[in-house]
Amino acid sequence: LYINALRNKKLQWIGDLHTEIELIYIEDGGEAMVMAALSDKSNGEVFNIPGSDVTTAHNYLSEIINQAGSKGKITTFNSELLFTVIGLFSPMVREVKEMLYLKREKLILDGSKFNDTIGTIPATGYSEGVAKTLEWVKGFYKI
Repeated sequence: LYINALRNKKLQWIGDLHTEIELIYIEDGGEAMVMAALSDKSNGEVFNIPGSDVTTAHNYLSEIINQAGSKGKITTFNSELLFTVIGLFSPMVREVKEMLYLKREKLILDGSKFNDTIGTIPATGYSEGVAKTLEWVKGFYKI
């Protein structure tokens, strides 16, 4: 997504662009994992680590396009018929089709157990996370 935005190409999303989602900034996820691993209260426990806020794929992709100064467009691949037909020939597409509900139905994690047991979940907002990721992509891929 980020490379395409920086190169003024289309950003393709699999699933519904308007379903509420949450995404976690990778550094926040890593920090939360370390916090849990170092806590004596986490032994044998399972925690959800939600994103900083609820958004939609359309809003997230629009943020990437805006911050990248891109002329790229947002497209989606969400056709049940196409997934079914292509899935007949591609095991990977067949697997994607089985998991597509995760991109079509609202699924928001509850981080209250982590907050109550370990501490405050690190939460970088989407705007800041997109900015940091764009900078990393520019440097890593020399764009």
